[in-house]
Amino acid sequence: MIWVDLFIRPTYFKILDDSLNYIHYNPMASELVYYERDWKNSSYAIYEEDNPETPSVKVHPLC
Repeated sequence: MIWVDLFIRPTYFKILDDSLNYIHYNPMASELVYYERDWKNSSYAIYEEDNPETPSVKVHPLC
């Protein structure tokens, strides 16, 4: 079962990454905004490392 877990994880993270990219870039692709960070309800700015106004997302291990 270990090989199954190793196979599923990269696929899961790829799907998650693709979903976030779709959500963040869709308003720009639809020409509603010029930059991803300009969409009011977007979490894009949270993931930007060089944005001083919004703290970066930090993930802490559970153990």
